Amino acid sequence: MHEGLVGRVALTCQGILVADAANHPDVVKHDDPVLAVKSMIVVPLVFGGQFFGVLAVANPADGLPFTETDYSLLQSMAEQAALALHNAEFLHLQLDKRQYDMDLSLASGIQQMLLPNERMTLPGLDIDARYTPAQKVGGDLYDIIVLGEHRIGVVVADVSGKGISASLLMAICRSNIRQIAPRHTSPSDVLAELNRVLSHDIRNGMFVTLLYAVIDTDAMSVTFARAGHELPLLVQRYASVGAPTSRFVSSDGMPVGMVPDELFSTVISDCTEPFRPGDAFVLYTDGITEAPNEDGKEFSGARLADAVSSLQTNSAREINDGLMLAIDRFIGGAPQRDDYTLVTIKRF
Repeated sequence: MHEGLVGRVALTCQGILVADAANHPDVVKHDDPVLAVKSMIVVPLVFGGQFFGVLAVANPADGLPFTETDYSLLQSMAEQAALALHNAEFLHLQLDKRQYDMDLSLASGIQQMLLPNERMTLPGLDIDARYTPAQKVGGDLYDIIVLGEHRIGVVVADVSGKGISASLLMAICRSNIRQIAPRHTSPSDVLAELNRVLSHDIRNGMFVTLLYAVIDTDAMSVTFARAGHELPLLVQRYASVGAPTSRFVSSDGMPVGMVPDELFSTVISDCTEPFRPGDAFVLYTDGITEAPNEDGKEFSGARLADAVSSLQTNSAREINDGLMLAIDRFIGGAPQRDDYTLVTIKRF
């Protein structure tokens, strides 16, 4: 491509008319007269500054040398050919984009199907959940698992990364935890088994932060284990204090899929807290607390706690409505950077 007349045209994108090719130093000479080049035109295929190739013709049928008229005609043909190539490439890109958009829409629909499709209820509990992905498909997960007449499991998770790969891992995580949860009474045992199972499915560089809580209305308690996830917020009203108190409660644990089972099982632990009528338990992903405003400041856990405390007497739905409104007001015109997942459980 970079040799001879064709190479020169490819490099310069300037056409060449060689009326007498037999005596031109850049035209290859052949002993066989059938292959002899007597006259030649070489023009580039260019459209919109994009180079597609070179069009070369030799030896007119009438045996006469090519003329300037022939050169102009071939230039026009080259322009039309380059336009056709451009349109074909553009069409191919559009078809690829349309297929990708269809794949995303399908993945988004499947992901929505995996989320609880109705408001879960258990006597004595008021539950409300919100999920807003930053893209068509996200890497967050929440689920509600009924474990018995008086026990319910609540899952909130955040898969590293975004897009289809994160949503696929989220689906695998949900499927496994739904199978594992009924076999254990301890949330930390559930997460330890989940880590063992998913260690074969998670590729290097990916992991899942996850919080699994079991609420027992008979025992009036909430027990949870935290695999590197955001600290849950517990809002309680003590008769001796009067005003509600909110605090982030902690338990030890590392993200699922990040470390081998031996280390994960050693670190993970349960935390049990009283959960009495009037109390609220709020689970969320970091998209909530790290939502930035136009100045780059984050919504933060402190603002989350203040908002929930001010809404504590309301229903779970009203608490979440107030929280999402507070986040929208805080970020202003800033775009949503990460998935929002929020689950509030109110005891009554």
